Amino acid sequence: PVTRDLSENKRRMILGWLSQRHPPRKGRLRDEMSLDVLRRHLQTAIQVEHSTIPMYLYALFSIKPGANPQAREIIRTIVLEEMIHMSLAANILTAINGTPDFVSPQFVPVYPGPIPGGLHPDITLRLSRLSKNLIRDVFLKVETPQYLRDEDEELFNNTIGGFYQTIKRYLKRLENEAKELGKTIFTGNRNRQVEYDLPGHLKIFAVHNLNTAIKAIEEVITQGEGNSQVEPQNDYSQLAHYYRFGEILYEKRLVKQTDGHWDYSGTPVPFDEDGIWPLPDSPHVLDYEQGSRARRLVTSFSHRYLALLAELHNVFNGKPFGLERSFSGMFALTMSALEIVSQPKSNECGSEHLGPVFENEWNLYNEQVFGSLEAEPASLDQCR
Repeated sequence: PVTRDLSENKRRMILGWLSQRHPPRKGRLRDEMSLDVLRRHLQTAIQVEHSTIPMYLYALFSIKPGANPQAREIIRTIVLEEMIHMSLAANILTAINGTPDFVSPQFVPVYPGPIPGGLHPDITLRLSRLSKNLIRDVFLKVETPQYLRDEDEELFNNTIGGFYQTIKRYLKRLENEAKELGKTIFTGNRNRQVEYDLPGHLKIFAVHNLNTAIKAIEEVITQGEGNSQVEPQNDYSQLAHYYRFGEILYEKRLVKQTDGHWDYSGTPVPFDEDGIWPLPDSPHVLDYEQGSRARRLVTSFSHRYLALLAELHNVFNGKPFGLERSFSGMFALTMSALEIVSQPKSNECGSEHLGPVFENEWNLYNEQVFGSLEAEPASLDQCR
């Protein structure tokens, strides 16, 4: 009967699936696996990586100028790595002759809401100002390594790391089957691959075959989770996302002791709650009065955000050299966000401030106040 063995975790998993626009994918290999199904999984991977970026950016934008420098740098580098993960997933999809999609209506998540694809059904993503509660209740849960979660197979397969392990198995299986017929699944146009070297070890690299596809997946997993339970660093001696967020939570650097174990006993990572703007949780364009200065500001920001996604869509669909041009859009988006978060809703600087809105196209098409992407000169007092 359907009522048998309906544990709390499974109940929440089902509720998470029901809230998705698309049906959930199973984590384990199945006989009916096909190249088309693999392509859909990789598109889901792109959306999963993207779903964390607005959430982390919102927390980053909530830090006041000059405040919490260590926390700011931790989150900034994690956002950059999530963008690289999204790009690598898109390169894998392109390599197997798929079409990365950054502009469909369902690409932009609704906050608060579930992670795409039915992953982590116990987690609700939300936009919120940076706080220890946000890190503990959301960020750490999103980035929790597979080896720290319940060993139940069904739960494992619905972690982000477990999902990527499944994609890796699909790639190996389908490529081996193709090779038996003298073929390959990596038939995508190589000229559509996006490559870019960023500061340090960060790199978006091309995917042309099974080896480079697996390398990309391992890059995503180790940057997010580390190499193992006893080695929280990745191959570049950098802590995985889960442990870097932990440094903000525990206000100490994670360091390795002489006996080989790791703990948060290193140099301080101070976190000052007074250095955070009082932003609203998961704001939407329709939260602000039509025709108001606030409405125009957040609408302008959301248009910039959607324009940036459209630019990335072009980059990963035949115009890879346009990636550098998209950097100016990222800069404009950041400047717009920093203006918004400094604006109080009322004339009192102790009040809640405006929050940047990451809205999908359907809501914005209902807007009657589009105007120009250039915001009007500030008419509200800015708090310092």
